[in-house]
Amino acid sequence: MREVKVAFSEPDLERLTKQAEAQGVSRACLIRQRVFSAEERLIHPKDIHQLVQKVRRRAGFGMDSRKVEHIVMCVVNEVLN
Repeated sequence: MREVKVAFSEPDLERLTKQAEAQGVSRACLIRQRVFSAEERLIHPKDIHQLVQKVRRRAGFGMDSRKVEHIVMCVVNEVLN
């Protein structure tokens, strides 16, 4: 395996250490899991547009599309984080 250097602030490093210990894995393993799970969960702009259109159809087209887009982005952000 090749080594890659990454810099973290002290509070972030402490948080990662605690999370890794709670899961019973190394910090490096936890970071690798997070990197690859984030890659798999990536949502593309096309997907956001489709979600907004689905919500507008369900809620009725009387709702402002900007408001629907804002709500969808808030939900996506919560799910991904």
